Amino acid sequence: MIRRAILVTLGVAVGGLAALVVALALSSAPISSERFDAETLAPIANDPISDSWSRTCELFGASEIPAAEELEVDAQGRIYASTQDGRIVRVTPDGNAAQIETVARPGGRPNGLTLERTGHLLVSDGYHVPASRISPDGTIERLPWLEGGDSAVAADGTVYFPSLPTWRRTGHVITDFALLMLEAHPSGQLRAWHPDSGKVEVLVDGLLIPDGVKLSANEDFVAVNEFSAFRITRHWLRGPKAGTTDTLIENLPGTPDGLATDGSGVFYVAIPLLRSQMLDAVNRRPALKNQLAKLVLWAGPRLLGDGPTHQTGLGVVLAIDESGQVTKRYLDPTGVVGAGITTAVPHGDSLWIASLSGYGVARCAR
Repeated sequence: MIRRAILVTLGVAVGGLAALVVALALSSAPISSERFDAETLAPIANDPISDSWSRTCELFGASEIPAAEELEVDAQGRIYASTQDGRIVRVTPDGNAAQIETVARPGGRPNGLTLERTGHLLVSDGYHVPASRISPDGTIERLPWLEGGDSAVAADGTVYFPSLPTWRRTGHVITDFALLMLEAHPSGQLRAWHPDSGKVEVLVDGLLIPDGVKLSANEDFVAVNEFSAFRITRHWLRGPKAGTTDTLIENLPGTPDGLATDGSGVFYVAIPLLRSQMLDAVNRRPALKNQLAKLVLWAGPRLLGDGPTHQTGLGVVLAIDESGQVTKRYLDPTGVVGAGITTAVPHGDSLWIASLSGYGVARCAR
């Protein structure tokens, strides 16, 4: 009897799987993918490696800060985090403890965070609600022109920010982002908002999922991550190359997400998803990606959550100078803040990290 029940159950499962495969094969693809040829991944062998780096990390807010995708640190050393449950929280370290408070609830799912010199915080969402400017007292001003992830504010108040193409397909953020990666359509932009005129200018077009944006120490160029192209693009603002665009660094070992700078010529890029030969091979096959998109569309809302998990995995942060040379690697095999680091912000001797897939923020040695 038990054997028969098992056989019937397996038969139903196999039949259901077969029906799903047929249904997916006969359905239309939700995207029209493009081929992307990444260079053969070369190991970064000559830069110093901080093997025991994660042992220096102290975790704060593990039960109070879910999925802090982005961080900012102010002049007083207070950390601001955007959380999965729609809050902006402020972490004030005090030795081995910290005070954690909610600063504002701008709505939606806050994404990029950028501090202005006035102490106001620019908060982008890019999916649910318009972006915001939050005053130190928590007052929220809506900014319909601001999009995308992290932005950068110049000394004259100009805001440089990424803009993604229209990608709201399903209402499920992770599913839509996966479809965007598979599509590989270079339709992202780097834009600039000018406070004197209130106008938005397109500086660079044809980017593959632009994400973090930061200025060089002298503000002679602005750097923007291209998440699914495994590179950081540079647009020159001053000097003999002003108005031109080139590559700061390419062939990264994974997807560049959060981008930060120490103000003295070093960028810190968080890499939450590492490359593989299989991933590079899939990127070269548009027809296969179109079929995978069908599966993502079906499985995403059913199997992928929007919130953090307790999974751990290798976290990687690269320190890169303004010539595009990697000067140091920070490796976290323990996944102290989650399965992959999405933001790494320097402050003094510390590097503050967090993850879209984990809990809390961590203070680590720099």
